[in-house]
Amino acid sequence: MIESYKLAHHDGTLCVVAAIADYNEPLVVSHYWPVCEMTTREYSEAGYDTWTVSSNRGEFYATPPGWKHGKIVNLRDGGRTKSIHTTTAPIDPPKVRKGTAIEYRDGHYHTRTSKGSWKRV
Repeated sequence: MIESYKLAHHDGTLCVVAAIADYNEPLVVSHYWPVCEMTTREYSEAGYDTWTVSSNRGEFYATPPGWKHGKIVNLRDGGRTKSIHTTTAPIDPPKVRKGTAIEYRDGHYHTRTSKGSWKRV
């Protein structure tokens, strides 16, 4: 399963955006979780769009380029924060040779090998 995180605005609210690939369908669902007001003031002037955002045990960390360690990102209601916006986008299949069998399962595309087994692409 693919997961990625970033900081972005939605309707003027700074959010942690969690993009999560669906396990059974080739779709990415993005949830926008608002961060607390203090975090918004701190990060708004910092060019956060180039920062790396990671998650560890339910906590989010934003790391500016060149920094070794990230700063904690506090969600508005902590672990009870609800998503204020959700989007769904398709995951395009990778380019494969014509006639190659391809399917999406377990959160990834797979192609059939010459021996009849499936290989993750």
